[in-house]
Amino acid sequence: MDQVEERNNAVKAFGRFAWFGVGLYILVILWGAVVRMTGSGAGCRDAWPSCNDALIPDFQDFETVIEYVHRVTSGLALLVGGAIFWKSRGLFEREVLIRRFAKGAFICLVIEALIGAVLVKFHLVKLDASVARAVVIALHLANTLILVGLATACASFCFKSGGDEIRKLPRLSRDAHLMLWSLILTGMFGAVTALADTLTKMNVSSTEAQLLSADHFLHAVKWVHPMIAIVTSSILVIIAHRTWAEARPGTTLSKWSMIVLVLVGVQVVLGLANIQFVIPYWLQVAHLFGADLLWIAVILLVTGSLSDSRFWRVAERA
Repeated sequence: MDQVEERNNAVKAFGRFAWFGVGLYILVILWGAVVRMTGSGAGCRDAWPSCNDALIPDFQDFETVIEYVHRVTSGLALLVGGAIFWKSRGLFEREVLIRRFAKGAFICLVIEALIGAVLVKFHLVKLDASVARAVVIALHLANTLILVGLATACASFCFKSGGDEIRKLPRLSRDAHLMLWSLILTGMFGAVTALADTLTKMNVSSTEAQLLSADHFLHAVKWVHPMIAIVTSSILVIIAHRTWAEARPGTTLSKWSMIVLVLVGVQVVLGLANIQFVIPYWLQVAHLFGADLLWIAVILLVTGSLSDSRFWRVAERA
């Protein structure tokens, strides 16, 4: 085996490991939603990173089990992200984008851990319906999207021809900015809406129920998400359909633009189903999973061709 082939195999092996990381991050994100929906955020009381001041606590209630699983998987994700970044240092030079993506994803994982600590230490869990919790939850979601986006780019570039040598990207086009930022904004308001729906469904005492009275800010804010989602879906459909129509059949752009179109349709159906069936837990998780898949598809669509003027200002590359 010559050195070039050996190098290519090493890069692809790293890419597979990076894709494993993406899958793990998504599982942690989905389980985090389960923690919120079941009100298990205080399952380890205010201890962090330990659980009830123990490495392995007494599992006396279901909430402790759910929160402990989330902490263990989050810790595993942090270790995997650290391992990916460490391995990238040995494979790629400092300026290579794959290594920079791996570093960025690891930083996001650290931020995720710190946000988790803030939620626990400041008691922004369970029945808390404060503005502070809504803001932290929204930022939490934005950070997870950036994490998944960087991790996806890191993994996908390993299988792109010459991807392990790319050191600089051209500037994003207006279409790319519209797709990415509209999805992030939609996700942030979606997180707040999910919080409002969860608190509404919880069986709370009459005193605590007043936190979600008719004039509570969460009732007003939660309707912003569907409106933004309609605008975002329209943006994605217009850009993805135009890309699909103009791209050559069988190309990366053609494939991922079609996948984006399909996933937008799936998300719309899931969103309507959430409203119709009063947001059952499994449907919330499915909707969040669909959002993660749509985000990954958009990232892969945008990075599918770095010479495509739809998503990159290629004229300014030089």
